[in-house]
Amino acid sequence: MKTVQTQRAFIAGVDQLIADEGHAYASGYLLTLATSMLDALPKRKQQEIIRQIESRNGAKMVEVVNLMTGERVMQRRDTPRSCDVSSELYWSM
Repeated sequence: MKTVQTQRAFIAGVDQLIADEGHAYASGYLLTLATSMLDALPKRKQQEIIRQIESRNGAKMVEVVNLMTGERVMQRRDTPRSCDVSSELYWSM
């Protein structure tokens, strides 16, 4: 797949975020960003996208509550606790 300029800029930005803040912060930020983008869509479209993600990943998505904000977010069922925004471990790292 060909990478366009905006994708390269996004990847560079994520790499810089990881370098500055670490993997845990970057994954939480990206999860929040993806959740916000998903929430902006109509419910019917949200379910369609979630099904597509599940079929591509081969993993089921579950809805969890972000421990710090109280927002409901979707994440893979097999997300490690250190990357799970609903766990104390994630927020204490």
